[in-house]
Formats: sequence, C-alpha cells, structure tokens
Amino acid sequence: MEQLRVKMMSDHFSDVDAGDPSNLSVIAKTDVNYLRPIAYGDSIIGSVWVNMVMRSRWEVGFSFISKINGQQTIVGTQIGAFLSPISLLPTRVPQSIADKFKNYC
Repeated sequence: MEQLRVKMMSDHFSDVDAGDPSNLSVIAKTDVNYLRPIAYGDSIIGSVWVNMVMRSRWEVGFSFISKINGQQTIVGTQIGAFLSPISLLPTRVPQSIADKFKNYC
C-alpha cells in the first residue's frame, strides 16, 4: 500500500512530495481488509485513489485484485495529515493539492 501511495504522490504531486521539509505528511491510520486468502508468491495488482482531502487531513483508498482470477483480494485506506515541521501541529494541505481537490476541501 505504501509503495502505491508514494508512487501516486510522485506521479501527481511531485512538487509536494519531493522531500521539502515544509510538506511534512504523516500517516495516522491504516486499515487493511483481506477479502480472500493470499498465499506467498500470489500475484496481485493494486490501485490507489484519493478518497478525501480536507483542511490538513487526507485519505487514500486501495484495492488489490488477483492476477489469476480477477477477484478483489484486499481493500484498505490510509488516513494522514500535513504537519508543520516546526510545531508538529496540523497545517493546511499544500496549495497544489488543495487546487486539484478544491471541490472537496
């Protein structure tokens, strides 16, 4: 899940997730629901999307399907926030993200 989230940030929000200390993003919660058994070595395909962006919080959703039978095997979410690197208190979502999701902020 984390690799998908990082790739999404890199592909769509590279100006935010480029190691700039003023854009400190942290994960507060991760939920994972296994819908079907997965054995070591099974191939799955993952998808990630933005569920919600509000003030300082964000939520992304994940889904994984089996390459063998196309059935959904895992669903999950990650909830996080942007923090001030000085105070470590929540701060507003960076403007470039807010602009892309202005209907949701």
